Amino acid sequence: MYQFGQFRSSQTDAYSVSLEMDMGREPTNRSSSQDVIFYNICGNLSGNNIVNNQNSYYLQFEVKERMDSEQKFYLKLRNNTETEDNEQLIEEFTVPAGNGTRYFEVTFTPNATYNQILWEL
Repeated sequence: MYQFGQFRSSQTDAYSVSLEMDMGREPTNRSSSQDVIFYNICGNLSGNNIVNNQNSYYLQFEVKERMDSEQKFYLKLRNNTETEDNEQLIEEFTVPAGNGTRYFEVTFTPNATYNQILWEL
């Protein structure tokens, strides 16, 4: 028999606050000068809209299917302001080939402070 409980935050006024992201593109770091540069989608966070290890977060997003192939991608957190890339892998996702839209949701707790959410194809 399993027992499930609710974890209550020390914040008594609100359990949910929306974060705003500016969507952008980030060139993949695996490209070289001879390769075609591929751009990944990212959500840039700034000001008070950063994620940190003091909170847990819920993210819901959608991905359009491609008719010609499946898509595999990583959902990552990044801090792109530091001199060396600091990142955390959240999860790997697979979108099968098709002509519809797939919806995903994930809950995560960062291991540091990050200012970017990256969908790395």
